[in-house]
Amino acid sequence: MKKALVLLLTLAMLATMVVGVSAAENTATASITISNAKNGETYSAYKFLDIESQTGTSVIYTVADGWDDFFSGVGATWFTVDGDNKYVTTKGNYVNDSAEVKAIAAAALEYAKDNRKAAKASEVAAGGTVTLANLNLGYYVIDTTVGTILILDTAKANETIEDKNFTTTIDKKVGDEANEAVDAEQNVAIGDTVYYTIEFVAQAGHVDYVVTDKMDAGLSLKADTIAVAPADLVKDTDYEIVTTGLATGETFKVVFKTETAAKIAAADKKVTITYQATVNENAVIDKSLPNKAELKYGQQFSEDSVTVKTYDVNLKKVNEAHEQIEDAVFSFKLNGNVVNLIKVTDNEYRLPKANETGDVATFKAGNITVKGLDLDKLDNYAFVEVAPPAGYNKVDGDIEMKANFADLEVVNKTGTELPETGGAGTVAFTVVGSLLMLAAVVLFTAKKKMSVQG
Repeated sequence: MKKALVLLLTLAMLATMVVGVSAAENTATASITISNAKNGETYSAYKFLDIESQTGTSVIYTVADGWDDFFSGVGATWFTVDGDNKYVTTKGNYVNDSAEVKAIAAAALEYAKDNRKAAKASEVAAGGTVTLANLNLGYYVIDTTVGTILILDTAKANETIEDKNFTTTIDKKVGDEANEAVDAEQNVAIGDTVYYTIEFVAQAGHVDYVVTDKMDAGLSLKADTIAVAPADLVKDTDYEIVTTGLATGETFKVVFKTETAAKIAAADKKVTITYQATVNENAVIDKSLPNKAELKYGQQFSEDSVTVKTYDVNLKKVNEAHEQIEDAVFSFKLNGNVVNLIKVTDNEYRLPKANETGDVATFKAGNITVKGLDLDKLDNYAFVEVAPPAGYNKVDGDIEMKANFADLEVVNKTGTELPETGGAGTVAFTVVGSLLMLAAVVLFTAKKKMSVQG
């Protein structure tokens, strides 16, 4: 993974220089050699302070050409400019690697970029090293696309410094309930709220942090839930949340101010961005829905992504020969309660999304699909047959889901219709019974006469 590097350093007088050389006489040059440089990266030096003279470790600085606005603006936080001679002194006793010095570097670099300052030297690294030569003595900020800040307090003219190439990486997690964000894929239903977390540890010297979120079309960002921690980072002062005017595929950006990057890096602070999204009707079934976060600093970046997935279930109504039959009426239940669904097509329904009310309480089914179900809640879903097709018995009780929402085949059986009172069947039985009784009476009477005559 690539990094970004900014180097701030002081080039003092050459050892052979005479003490007390004026700015006009100062034609000495120096060089900066950077070891452990990233091959192919361009290193550029910008001077914002001239050195007028030096006595031992005492150096007289003046404002470099074209930098007046910097020192009268943001630079006034750390520097005082004295009179027409533009002598510059610091407002505090800043030490190397301090938060103040890193903030100076970040602010100077931002000013140079915003005002399109020309670099005093610019070279591409090769063989793990790069040398910026023919620099006049002064105070420089060095920009590259690699980016760690190193502060040097040396008085030597020809310096070798090391690019430490610290890495900043981003970590993204997802959860289906607040405060339960994990790395693993989460199962969700349409209408569910998904909770996301982005974290990175700011490294010393990395500047221009920009976090970009890219969300699948099956997810809808809840923009008002975006929050940035730690608490001492103030929205619109330390960072900006951008949700409009984005490139295709981008959901939002968190853009950290250059000064903020130096501030949080000085303390190696962990930055946490949390936000929520809801699963919508565009969620593709049985497909991982990605949400990617990219952290860009300089021209380099780190990225991480997490996914969620939603499912569907198919129900087919058949007779005892497993032939499809129509016109059975069903309802759909979640946690024991009937859920009103949204009709997508004649044979397809889905769960309602957030802030949406379903309009289908019962539906006829021969072969239908219900979309947007959470696999983790499989045991909480059920179909209920409200009315069977004509000529069939109704299936009683809940029709439960199978493992992994396997297809359901619901069998309806035909029943034998018992004869009605007074119907043809009853008449037939009555006639036959009457004839049998009459025959019995005749037979009994005949036998009785024969008995008397005998």
